[in-house]
Amino acid sequence: MIHSLLRTYAIASLAIVHGLGVLGAPFAAMIHFGQPDASAHQNFHVVWEAFKYFAASSVCLVIALIPLRRGEKWAWWTMLLGCLALFGGMFIAHALSLGGPAIDHWSYGSFLIISIVALTILAKIPAKPEQQH
Repeated sequence: MIHSLLRTYAIASLAIVHGLGVLGAPFAAMIHFGQPDASAHQNFHVVWEAFKYFAASSVCLVIALIPLRRGEKWAWWTMLLGCLALFGGMFIAHALSLGGPAIDHWSYGSFLIISIVALTILAKIPAKPEQQH
């Protein structure tokens, strides 16, 4: 029973993190689009990056709720790579540009930690055989 509950919490944590990504992408674009010093090219990238982040978060959300919940091995690895790219990538971007705001460090750092903990739980507690396909 406790294992099933831990798996449920781990999946829910990943779903919440990526659901926030889906919601946050357009919000971040609204904040940055049309800033006074921004060029048309920079505005283009703001919108394009928002679409990419929205798409990546949406895919991760679907993976968390369906194949990862069922215990499909490929979904675990895909989610790990997705979380490392989406959340860990912010730290690489900051290291290269020194332009990452503190709120991004806190939010994406938290999302990365939550994701790693959730994925560790899912690796240690496999899905029940009837859940696997």
